[in-house]
Amino acid sequence: MEVQFEHDYQMKVMHQNFAGATSLASKADVMDWRKQWMAALATWHSPYKCLVDCSQLKVEGTPEVVAELESLLKFFNGFFLRKVVGFGHNPDQGHEHLPFEVFSNEAEASKAAGIRERKQAAPGDFRSQIQFENHFRQHAMELSFAGAVVIDSQEKITTLKSKLMNNLMQW
Repeated sequence: MEVQFEHDYQMKVMHQNFAGATSLASKADVMDWRKQWMAALATWHSPYKCLVDCSQLKVEGTPEVVAELESLLKFFNGFFLRKVVGFGHNPDQGHEHLPFEVFSNEAEASKAAGIRERKQAAPGDFRSQIQFENHFRQHAMELSFAGAVVIDSQEKITTLKSKLMNNLMQW
């Protein structure tokens, strides 16, 4: 089983995608998913929501698997997980056995999870594109850009350094 993770720290959303056809047919399969998810969680510093692409996922409805899936969800609720929803619903793949809702498409799942659409930033100067988010309790700072940027001059490096130093003064 291979699960691909994509993190959107700014929107606080983790995307999970099963690479290729995957079957959760035993307790060991669910534990493998849990292990990969836990490894991906090492980079998180704040509560998050999770979108799972279930289009390649088949779930066996055995009592052992269902119980382990419920245990998996309870476990991650203790590790910053706010809500998890899936998309790519297929009634022939046993998605009704998952301990979270599975919708037909990603837009419906995002809406159900309460994930807001990303605002398109108006093009501006380089300084206005730089964004920081501080997590004082976790001793972490996130740096992101409002749009696509290219750091191609000493002036931009100096601007980034200046804004970073200003943000560090809050610490």
